[in-house]
Amino acid sequence: MNAIPEFRYRLVQGEVRAYDQIHIGTTIAHEDHCFSFCYFDFRRTFPALLRLPARR
Repeated sequence: MNAIPEFRYRLVQGEVRAYDQIHIGTTIAHEDHCFSFCYFDFRRTFPALLRLPARR
């Protein structure tokens, strides 16, 4: 994600800003039709991401 400059652009108060690093998030749908959000802090490698503690 961070290797692609266009993914690091954000619109803040009407101005385009380019960030050095971004984090990602996703929406998780539940069987009861509710949803929740999940955020992931940036890690340079996938194994480093897998070592992050899981929260429920």
